[in-house]
Amino acid sequence: MNKRAFTLIEVIISLAILAIGVSAVLDSMANDAIIPYERRIRYRGVELAEIKLHEIEIDIAENGFPLDDVEKKGEFKEEELTKYRWIDRRKKIELPDDIALLSKFFLGSSDDENSQSNLSGMMGMAGSLLQSVKDVFEKSIREIEVEIYWYNGEETEENKENFILTTHLIDFNQLRLLPNLSNFLGSFNGINSGNKKK
Repeated sequence: MNKRAFTLIEVIISLAILAIGVSAVLDSMANDAIIPYERRIRYRGVELAEIKLHEIEIDIAENGFPLDDVEKKGEFKEEELTKYRWIDRRKKIELPDDIALLSKFFLGSSDDENSQSNLSGMMGMAGSLLQSVKDVFEKSIREIEVEIYWYNGEETEENKENFILTTHLIDFNQLRLLPNLSNFLGSFNGINSGNKKK
């Protein structure tokens, strides 16, 4: 009788150990399943950002750059994408007003004393041109930022996940307002810019 009771205790202990082991294995499998799911959600957000950026490029090609900064928000209409939302930001760039800084930006900088003295001598002549170049560049370049965001659970900041894609677009029609720009800059840097194709 004592022997039977001892065997029963062994069985109970064995079952308890087995239950703990199975529970640990199932928990590990659940975590392994969650990680790929989160990765899929994020990869989908990256894909949607690229798709949205392509739509913005088409819109700008058809309608041109906005005069001021623009921010638009929206949701994806497809049923399987209702989890995701987007923000489209189109920003003007601002170059420095200081002509010396502009010269370094457009013409580069050099430690050579001869180059520095030549540059200083040409600053008066180049100042008005650099200002024109600054104005044209600011009109012809826009920073485009696409943010895709979603929530894991309740719509709170703690549960918010996002992906931001940033690029710059150039309106070459605006740059054509300075047809001799490449030749002018080449004369400062000693670069043979060649003929411009139209």
